[in-house]
Amino acid sequence: MNGFYSIIKDKQIGDFHIQELAIQENKGGNRLILKVKKQDNLPDIITILCNMIMQGNNFIAPIQMYSMQEIFPPKHKVYITDVKEDVKINDLMNVVN
Repeated sequence: MNGFYSIIKDKQIGDFHIQELAIQENKGGNRLILKVKKQDNLPDIITILCNMIMQGNNFIAPIQMYSMQEIFPPKHKVYITDVKEDVKINDLMNVVN
């Protein structure tokens, strides 16, 4: 199962303009990709709170994400992290930095 799908697009959460939160599916694990509109003082590491389903349970949990700014265009900042294949992210609730 290889695919790419958006969870949310163009959403303002606090001081952050989220351009997209997406999942890139891979066998054995998935990559979570967060694209934030470029602004001053964006941190290199952020924590997001997501509504997710894992092993049939629905809950809100923090996920730490890391910037890969050196390989992405300057108009936005992209954060990535890997999550288990059985984790389904439903929504982005908050961004904590």
